[in-house]
Amino acid sequence: MSRATRTTLVPNIARSLLNGPARGGRVAEYTAEHVVRLERIKRFQTDGHTLLEIGRILSGPSAKKSTMEPPTAW
Repeated sequence: MSRATRTTLVPNIARSLLNGPARGGRVAEYTAEHVVRLERIKRFQTDGHTLLEIGRILSGPSAKKSTMEPPTAW
């Protein structure tokens, strides 16, 4: 994978924004699909989206809202 560090990969995997490595262990293996996904995440962050928003965008229109969010109307 191109210059992505563990500090970039692990939090994105933990937030389910990125799938885990194709092969784990001492030397994890990531695919071109991982690179494309990371580039999309980075682009969304540059555009000002939060990680929560990015997760929803990447999940598609059927993604459910988090129960931790306040209601849209009080």
